[in-house]
Parts: sequence; C-alpha cells; structure tokens
Amino acid sequence: MAGCEKRNTPLAPRQATSPVQVRTIASVVPAATDILLEMGAADQLVGVSNYEPKTPELARFPRIGDYHVIDWEQLSVIRPSVLAITSQKLGRDDVFTQRTKSLGIDLLDIRMDRLDDICPVITRLGDAIGQKAKANQLLAQLRQQIAAVQAQVAGKPKVRTLMALNHAATFIVGPRNYLDDLLIVAGGSNVAGDGQKDYPEIDREMLLQLDPDAIILLLPEAPPQVIEAARSFFAGLPQLKAVRTNRLYIHSEWYLMLPSARARNVAQIIANDLHPLTEGTPATTTAGQ
Repeated sequence: MAGCEKRNTPLAPRQATSPVQVRTIASVVPAATDILLEMGAADQLVGVSNYEPKTPELARFPRIGDYHVIDWEQLSVIRPSVLAITSQKLGRDDVFTQRTKSLGIDLLDIRMDRLDDICPVITRLGDAIGQKAKANQLLAQLRQQIAAVQAQVAGKPKVRTLMALNHAATFIVGPRNYLDDLLIVAGGSNVAGDGQKDYPEIDREMLLQLDPDAIILLLPEAPPQVIEAARSFFAGLPQLKAVRTNRLYIHSEWYLMLPSARARNVAQIIANDLHPLTEGTPATTTAGQ
C-alpha cells in the first residue's frame, strides 16, 4: 500500500493555545462518510448522501444529495464547515464552488479508485475536521490489518479468481481498481486482470472460457432470493472448475464496494475464501445475511 506508507514530518513550533471551533462536515461520498464513522468522528458529521445504507448509525443524519445533485436547501440549514465531494462524479463548476463559498463551506474534493488512495484521504479528512490523532489511529489499524492479511497468504500459490458484482457474473471486476487491488493483497490472481475495462461485462461463453479456480460474488445487501438465484445459476454450470471444486463464495455485507478503511475487512474476507486459516473449512459460503 504505497499510499499508506508512513512519512516523518518535522514538528511545528508550539504556539499559544486558543479556543478551537469544532469543524463539522457533510459528505456526499459514501466511502468518505464511512471513514469518518470509522475514525470516531460521528459527532462532527452533520449530513450524508442519498446513497448511504439504511444502517442505524446513519439513520439520524439528514440526506443532502448525491453524485448528481445537491439539496442546497438542506445544506443551507446544516451549514457544515466542510463538504466532501468527488468532483469527477458531481460535475463541480464555478457556480457550485461559488454557492458553497457563499454558505461559508470549504470543499474537500476526494477520489478513491484504488487501494492506495484510501490512506491519503483518511489523512485529509482528519486534517479537515481537526482530528489528526483519530485519523492516525485509523491509519495504523488499516496498515496493521492489511499487513496481517498479506502475512496470512505469503508464500501461498495465487488462486485464479473471478470477482463478480451480480448474481449471474455478467458484471465483473477487471484491472486497475480497488477490488482488484484487494484481490491481489488477499492472495488471488484476477482472471480478468488483462482486460481493458475496470469493470467489464461478460457473457456466459466468456465466463466458461475464463474458467476460474474460484468465484467470489460481491452482492451488497442482497436479499435471500438474489442469493438463491446466484446458487441456482452456478449449479447449472458444473463445467466450471470453481463449481466442481465447491469454490463459489457469496458475500452480502453492505460495505463490500466501499473503498474506505473497511478495506481491511474486505481483504480478510477474500483471503479467508482463497486461503482459509483452517484446513477443511467449508468452501462455499454466504456471508452478511
């Protein structure tokens, strides 16, 4: 995790202290919101995106918009000190910038497409709300747990793996993205890693040609009927090696797709699928229900 390497910086001269105003933050980036919660900064979070999961922890926060549109009326009511956005998706322009400036809101433009993007964003979020110590603590936990996963799979053969994002594996994980990075950390080799698209679509014929040794389905918050549909679909493909050897893994934890500090959890899930700590552990699993 190159972006998570520790850097030594000189200490700033000690200055006289004065009352510090608590900086609040709103976020339309679900991964950033999750980092703030994992950091222990929920008391400074005042607004979240429309895409957030309906977890008890997030239910109390007002929804202020998403990647496409901002609820300016709601934003003018909560008046956060900082607004976390991803301008690449939101389409930030001069009007947007001026409007937030008129409300006294600082913009924090972040982007997390790869695993190495996460640590710098944790640092920036901590700095933005005056919680450097909490950010550093979360960084230490992330580094430690990623290192533990790497140690778990060290020296073991890479498992040829297909990671898919729907029940019939027509939408899969390609190269150059957060999930592909985690698969490598967890001791896998992406059978779609040589493709041109980050998240390609494939058909049944291509699935059979790829013939992975293991298949991992990431289905965040999938209801039981979707899980069952996935099982039924792959039961009809006994020619796939992963099916014949009982190496189909189905997970439905809500955070699977978030490039946040929960990367440590997702890496562990994948590593346990591909390189279980205990020999003889049942291979086909369904988690997160």
